[in-house]
Amino acid sequence: MASEISQGLVENGYNSRTDCPAPRTTVWRLLVLQKAHRSLELPFDYGLVVNRKPEIYSAWEAERAALGQSAPTIMSASNVLDALLSVCDGDRDGIMDAALIVLLSRLTPRQISALLFHELTPGTIFWEGEHLDAVELKVHIPVGDFQAFQPRIRFVGTDAVMIKAWGAIREDEVQGNDWFFVRKPRGNSPSSLNEKWITRRVRMLMDRAGLSRPSGHARDPPWIRALGGRVP
Repeated sequence: MASEISQGLVENGYNSRTDCPAPRTTVWRLLVLQKAHRSLELPFDYGLVVNRKPEIYSAWEAERAALGQSAPTIMSASNVLDALLSVCDGDRDGIMDAALIVLLSRLTPRQISALLFHELTPGTIFWEGEHLDAVELKVHIPVGDFQAFQPRIRFVGTDAVMIKAWGAIREDEVQGNDWFFVRKPRGNSPSSLNEKWITRRVRMLMDRAGLSRPSGHARDPPWIRALGGRVP
């Protein structure tokens, strides 16, 4: 935070007792700024927010450690998702990883492994005065009452952009009724993903992001799915 802004907050009664506000406070302020930008029809860098959230949590944890407060900070599921996305590379595998993580927030590994390319419908929607990227799909293997009642799922905003980025790569590779996700083709035999491979991939990304946890279930895709949909 710029020193002028920080000092202004202190003078107005904010942050007077701490040099590093809690992550939840900072994220809330970012949401306020996002809303303000929209109301004034100003651009807002969603990508910057996604990339900076892990830094916010790192700064908070470092501050607690410096004060001798060793209790771990519990990141929300949404921030874990952002942290995972921040370690996805810009190459083919990284673009696939990002789309995979986004889809895992709403689908199970089994559903993703069965997903066909033509089942995703890319487009745009008009939301709160602006056009946003969107991707829709229908769940064919519902899990739980909610999916059974509402089998159509829509991803919007940056989530849709990441799915579309992978879809653009697959569009050049698809032949007939092909899978949406495949590992990098070896010769003429691309390999589709399975549940076990997806789980291993997620654990690898969590390790890369420094999000490993003692309990095994917290490192598995079903835990990521618990966060549900995200508002753009």
